Amino acid sequence: MRKIIKTFVCLLLLLGLLSVPSLAKSKKNWVVSWGTAPTEINYDFSEDFGISAFGANLTFRIRLVNNLDGEQVRLRFSNLFGKSPIQICKCAIALSGEDGSSIIKGSSVVASFGGKQSASIPAGGSLTTDPIDFSVKAGQSVSVSFYTPYFLELDTGSIIGAETYVSVGPNVTATNQVALPLFTNHLANEEIQVIPLLCGMDVMSDGYAIVITGDSTLTNTAFTIFNDVLRRAGINNKSVLCTAVSGNRLLTEWEDMDVGSIFGDRFLKRMDRDLIQLPGVKYALIRVGGNDINHAALVSRQGITPKPTAKQLTDGLAKVEKACKAKGITPIFLPYTGYAAYERTKDGKRDCFWSMDTQVLVDAINKWSNARNKANGVPKIDLSSLDDPARKYFLNPAYTTDGAHLNWLGQQKFVDLIPLSAVGINVKKRPIANLSPRYSLWDKVGLFLQGES
Repeated sequence: MRKIIKTFVCLLLLLGLLSVPSLAKSKKNWVVSWGTAPTEINYDFSEDFGISAFGANLTFRIRLVNNLDGEQVRLRFSNLFGKSPIQICKCAIALSGEDGSSIIKGSSVVASFGGKQSASIPAGGSLTTDPIDFSVKAGQSVSVSFYTPYFLELDTGSIIGAETYVSVGPNVTATNQVALPLFTNHLANEEIQVIPLLCGMDVMSDGYAIVITGDSTLTNTAFTIFNDVLRRAGINNKSVLCTAVSGNRLLTEWEDMDVGSIFGDRFLKRMDRDLIQLPGVKYALIRVGGNDINHAALVSRQGITPKPTAKQLTDGLAKVEKACKAKGITPIFLPYTGYAAYERTKDGKRDCFWSMDTQVLVDAINKWSNARNKANGVPKIDLSSLDDPARKYFLNPAYTTDGAHLNWLGQQKFVDLIPLSAVGINVKKRPIANLSPRYSLWDKVGLFLQGES
């Protein structure tokens, strides 16, 4: 009799008439929904923000866009460059209100750290909340608020991907607060948005993340455009985030820095925390190495910045590829586009760095990148239509304002040129990138870094 029942059950399974719940459900894991690359900021609140040590009790509210559907989240903080521990006395997440610093009444959920409301981020270390029951939708704005009573100097933060507001006092769950946007003027005397300590938000999801990372040619808001394309295609379990860093190099650190490591650790050093160890990453769009070439060619850096060889550059990229594949991440190496029109000045004098000598090295990176993409089964990434059809080695002026970095139109074109199949997505009809410029605080940062006003 048992044998007959077993045979009958097997037959039903084969016919698809009997389901097994554990097999029917997709497995969910932590996937990074929003993230950014921590750099050394060197921000003194008593000096830059005009507060005294007696008024240091501050609440920071960071407004960001979530990119995955889910019912549970967790928050990650970094004090990587900090010289002392930072105490977080209370932290919460809420749905963002209509204006920057407000939240929707009744939506705030207080987070815990090891079951406690308060925790310390050690100097040079990180801190992650316990899982938070909090329902989120892809494309939805959320606000992360945290209160710290003794916090006058910020050493770790980032400058693109969210917007931050600061208020005095413990206002973590306050619906509305008297808050000011947080800026620094450490970069070229321009006001740049600062995102303190918060470096990631993960969502329990059955999807995966796509990371755009590298140097300033990718330090823009293309990831927001990419996410918008996915949302309009009905895809809510894939996230795109940016951990690119302006001025970042592949092989060597910046020399003679007077504003900290605002340009980030060299990519070979930071790739583990800004890419490899991020949860749920399956694909990475990578472009780095150009600054190793170009900084060494600057008149002002002669004898200071070492000049790389083509072999050193491609060997470095090979290390990136190896690390990605060991973690199950498909690396997609993006070729460099033209930048011959890009010029810089130093102390009022021309300090540009493009020449045929530098182009030879860039071409070596591009050749290697195309070959490795093909070897890894990645569809061809052809970005040549971003270049000027009339002038070789130049970006199309319609897509750039400084000759090297993409403006908003160029970023939309860039997203359209990335095959969705390259990142494991197949749709019947792909939406065209047409997200209107959203000149929020952090979009302005991206546009400033690309040379727009």
